[in-house]
Amino acid sequence: MKNKTFPLGGIVIIDKVEKEFGLFPKIFDGIGGNMKDFIPLVKVHVNNRLTHSVATHQILKTYPIEAMNKLGVKENVAERTLYRVLERIGKFFPVLLERYQQFLKESGLADNKQIIDFSSTYLEGEKADFASYGYSRDKRPDKMQINFGIATGINGIPTAITIQKGNVQDKKHMKQMLKVISKVLPENSLLIFDAGANTRKNKHDIREMKHHYLTLKPKKVRKYKKYIQFFRKNFVSVEEFGMNERHYYCIKKREEDEIPSDKGWVELIPCIQKTIIDMENSYITGIEGFFILESSVDAEAEKILRLYKERDKAEKFIRNLKEGIELHPVRHWNKWCIIGIFFICFLANYTMAV
Repeated sequence: MKNKTFPLGGIVIIDKVEKEFGLFPKIFDGIGGNMKDFIPLVKVHVNNRLTHSVATHQILKTYPIEAMNKLGVKENVAERTLYRVLERIGKFFPVLLERYQQFLKESGLADNKQIIDFSSTYLEGEKADFASYGYSRDKRPDKMQINFGIATGINGIPTAITIQKGNVQDKKHMKQMLKVISKVLPENSLLIFDAGANTRKNKHDIREMKHHYLTLKPKKVRKYKKYIQFFRKNFVSVEEFGMNERHYYCIKKREEDEIPSDKGWVELIPCIQKTIIDMENSYITGIEGFFILESSVDAEAEKILRLYKERDKAEKFIRNLKEGIELHPVRHWNKWCIIGIFFICFLANYTMAV
């Protein structure tokens, strides 16, 4: 008789989350219909993402039945059953995400400071509903893309995931994200996001939702030069501080017409280069070394900058989705399976965060 070995790391993480929070029944109870072992098979998918991250059709070849028994699977499983689980998750995705967010609220895990970021992954194949040619963050413009958005708290706990076609721009994708996160966040939460989603309409909607924003102003030369001129004229009033071995000079400017709010502030935080001189070079625009943060919160410049730098939490989350849990490339063509595998990866990241 041969001994069978399999990694226990993922199983231990799942067991810990179950014992502490009872997460899987709270999210998936009643979703499986007549499917036997539905919740244990969800755990099999999550465990795969926490362990080897093999393609779905390789799961049964990679993990022995003993590993699945540890996760509660009582009978042998057919490959088509694993796909049916993903399809079921995809079809009930809005319900599952709402249950997940309700769980976060009840558990006190929904941070009132949220980092929002958008990314894409590419698809092997051309028949998926979500697939479209668009900007590729993975430098694979030859492949169809699927865009996704992530919202995660500064506490490291993810709160929302959105999935859009590969040609949807961040500023449009942001509208969908705002609808989703509005269901989980307390009033006066701070939403931190990059320049790609920074539009007057999005900022207006955030204030209408009774939340605040902190974002980077898009680098357009004409607008930036106007603020840089203001910065230089008022240099005697500049704030100076260091952070992460870099030196910053900052001045704050109120913008009454930027957003209909009595707290509409623009934070001008330039990082001065060692030398600033006029150069006759078409590649030099004159705005190098400067950046502008916009916020509806009037706070100290150093605090605002530190909050904005927390964006790396969302970036790490996305990097872990795509590389650590190997979300890309997406190999499913079925729309519901695609949504299902995104949610499984999202959930696997949550189990590692708590």
